[in-house]
Amino acid sequence: MTELIRFEDNNHVAAWALLRMSDGHPCWVGYDKTGIRVKKSRIRLFGARLFEERDLIKVARIRQALNSSYPKDITPRGMRCPNLKSVVNAILHCDTLAKAQAILDEAQAMAEVDLVSTPGAETFDRAADSFG
Repeated sequence: MTELIRFEDNNHVAAWALLRMSDGHPCWVGYDKTGIRVKKSRIRLFGARLFEERDLIKVARIRQALNSSYPKDITPRGMRCPNLKSVVNAILHCDTLAKAQAILDEAQAMAEVDLVSTPGAETFDRAADSFG
């Protein structure tokens, strides 16, 4: 069973979690104002990058997709950052990093389709570009 080893949730400024997959591999998840990242690593500096999204609008859409796919929340109560929480919750439902990467990639693809098909999405994109 995949388990959450440690996490820090610093009032939505920056948050991270360290998990151990059922097959023993480490998984690090980090979220900050530059996006969300998932790595095969015990600490964020090292390890293969499995998933990354820097567009915060897409991060929110990924969160919605993951929350729909994994409605049973098995994260601890102290985890408050909704973007970290949704990704960690989805990974906790996986046995391997390959499965976790596949569901994150699928959620990312769904977020891109939703963004393109949503009326006014172009307005959101222009607004996001004007901030960064």
